[in-house]
Amino acid sequence: MIYRILIIITLTMSAAFGFSQSEKSRIRDGNNQYEEGNFQEAEKQYRKALMENPGYLKSTFNLGDAMYKQENYEESANLFNEVVERNASKEEKSASYYNIGNTLMKEEKYEESIEEFKNSLRISPENNNAKYNLEYARKKLKEQQKQQENQDQNQDQDQNQDQDKNEDQDQKNDNNKDNKDKDKQDKKDKQDPKNNED
Repeated sequence: MIYRILIIITLTMSAAFGFSQSEKSRIRDGNNQYEEGNFQEAEKQYRKALMENPGYLKSTFNLGDAMYKQENYEESANLFNEVVERNASKEEKSASYYNIGNTLMKEEKYEESIEEFKNSLRISPENNNAKYNLEYARKKLKEQQKQQENQDQNQDQDQNQDQDKNEDQDQKNDNNKDNKDKDKQDKKDKQDPKNNED
């Protein structure tokens, strides 16, 4: 009986160990593909690792990186948010916030990216990359706001010019109408005396 229990425990532990080795092996394969620039292949390996162990944060984080490299920024940000929301270490959370900030910057959502870089720095104040990207995002936000202001001013000018053109056209139309009315009156005046002479 004890022998049977030991066999069952051994088989269970072997299966768990094999399962763990398989997901780690897939992550290593994915990392190798990622380093070689084969981001789609890396994605496949990370997804397989997640199928084997859906709660494995390293797979989720690495998949977020692979999606970022494939310019699928929305899914990338969602994956990094998933890491933040789960029971991740401080380092994993800080790195995820940093990566979310980068995905938002790629989408030119500078205001939101600034908040994510701040979140990263609250956890890891020594992160120089987050500091640099925070300042860069602030600079890009100012440029974006200035560009928006210029576009708004140009639209206002265009509307004013269109309004001026419409007013000029209305004035011309009024002048033409007045001239036509005057011509009609002149013709009528010329015709009336002839009628009187008859």
